[in-house]
Amino acid sequence: MIIVSLSSCYPSPERPRAGLFVRARLRAVAKTEHVRVVHVVPTPIWKPRPPVRVDDDERPPVWRVPMPYLPGMAGPWNPVLYARAVMPLIRSWTARGEIDLLDAHFSWPDGVAVARLAAATGLPFVVTLRGVLPRCSRQWLKRGPIVRALRRAAAVIAVSDSLKRLTVGLGIDPARIHVLPNGVDADVFQPGDRSAARAALGRSDDETILVTVGHLCPRKGVQHVLEILPRLVRRMPAVRYVVIGDDGAERPYGAALRRQSRRAGLDRIVTFTGALPPDEIAKWLQAGDVFVLPTRNEGCCNALCEAAAVGLPIVCTDVGGNREVVAGHRSIVVPFGDPVALERACTAMIETPDHGSVVTNAVRTWDDVGRETAVVLRSAVAAAGTDSFHSTPARRWTGPMPGVTVGAPR
Repeated sequence: MIIVSLSSCYPSPERPRAGLFVRARLRAVAKTEHVRVVHVVPTPIWKPRPPVRVDDDERPPVWRVPMPYLPGMAGPWNPVLYARAVMPLIRSWTARGEIDLLDAHFSWPDGVAVARLAAATGLPFVVTLRGVLPRCSRQWLKRGPIVRALRRAAAVIAVSDSLKRLTVGLGIDPARIHVLPNGVDADVFQPGDRSAARAALGRSDDETILVTVGHLCPRKGVQHVLEILPRLVRRMPAVRYVVIGDDGAERPYGAALRRQSRRAGLDRIVTFTGALPPDEIAKWLQAGDVFVLPTRNEGCCNALCEAAAVGLPIVCTDVGGNREVVAGHRSIVVPFGDPVALERACTAMIETPDHGSVVTNAVRTWDDVGRETAVVLRSAVAAAGTDSFHSTPARRWTGPMPGVTVGAPR
């Protein structure tokens, strides 16, 4: 079976930390299926449009397709521009019988765009629902196209029960929605010796370290931790706060957070590490005392999954799939937007340390996710064969598309 997976959020030389969870799942699926990735790259219309490039040394291989857009102006038109940019590649593969299934990794714009591609080619498609759905489903210009796309999809994958409930509320048949939460790399994110981790990071055993991992955007809530931090430090002077991540595709916020920290006199207390590779993130989680994530919304937050896999006590907000992720782990879940509850939860975790915290749930790995996802995708192709869709016999890709530049610059 040849699966063409499309995503506007995927690791690239320019944004190496973007969409790591998408790549992790696709690499796991590719262990049993043939996967091609189409990374749609928004490109402002005033910039020269680069050619389609293939990163054939990536696994799975990635076609990077530029999509012209007008920042801040063309939101409702993005699925149309997305589908138009990708259509020549999809039509070429379809004509050669080299696609069995289209696989969209977000509801907007990917899911809506892929529904257009499917309508033009007769291919079945699957949509994965992630954290953008709650916001997009409240916007009337996006809600209708999303619902129509999900109704036409051969199957829908939700990364949390909360997203499934939301989708059922939009009128989608619950029997077609499969809940497949994200996984973790269990070889990297596992319990470790706290003192050894601190020694490796140059931190003292006397410190009480709070850790947040995520893009520096308002949604992740680092500003709320900085708001309560002066009060925590006055009562518990050993408290330190480590923020791991950098500006992402959402509204850049790192500079504002650093200004907030400076104005509050927290330069000695707060460390902004920037983006780190997974093994260094795992080291900080092993060294930490409490993982804090007062986020506004999530689908299935990978940082929470990783903190839970390490065994780090967690304070998080009751949004999206957060409660599902931390179930069975030492955690306190607080309402979003309640700084008093957030401060009390952090205080309670700090005052009752548990450096021997154990993982009480079996760790869900990306290989687990890949196997489960492959089952859903195969079922979608089989169901489409008896439905109004069609799937042509698959042939393996044996080289680059004519006229496509191989090997994106590094």
